[in-house]
Amino acid sequence: MPVHGFADELGIWAGTGAANLNTVKRGGLWGPEVQVGLHYQISDFWMVSTSFAASHHFEAEEEVNDEERIIFPADTVIAASFRLRYLIDIVKYIPYFGLGPTLYLDVPVVAAEAGQPASSSDANLNLGASAVLGMDWRYSRYSSVGVFAELHAVASDLGRYPVYSVAGFRFVKHFRF
Repeated sequence: MPVHGFADELGIWAGTGAANLNTVKRGGLWGPEVQVGLHYQISDFWMVSTSFAASHHFEAEEEVNDEERIIFPADTVIAASFRLRYLIDIVKYIPYFGLGPTLYLDVPVVAAEAGQPASSSDANLNLGASAVLGMDWRYSRYSSVGVFAELHAVASDLGRYPVYSVAGFRFVKHFRF
């Protein structure tokens, strides 16, 4: 593989990682996340990217003092992002940074009350922004693997989750035009 950029290229990727509702409790509320995405590389330095992600955060509790505990119900977050990315695609290891708007669908799970089954409450649709920082290793002309970290800010529901973060890895399949 020659050491040059791969402009005019389509990429399809899938990834997994850990997501954190950072401000829900001390240490956050961690859960597994999966992502899929599509990107189009315009040049050696610019790319447009879209991704779809879902994470689930299991019920947790936190002890306030010896007599009081706070229960955090399970929560599922679904997100769709559109980002403009700046990357340096002239070497085998490709660092990138992306920024763009994100749409969030938050599906909080209501805990079961006595004699009642657990159910989902109304889903909340929120708008925000996300930033991604990552690095891919282009080990062949048509495939790469990478690591990424994302930071999300939910603008329309800052009281519930002002910060949401993700760390993970991904596999990318590249298609040349």
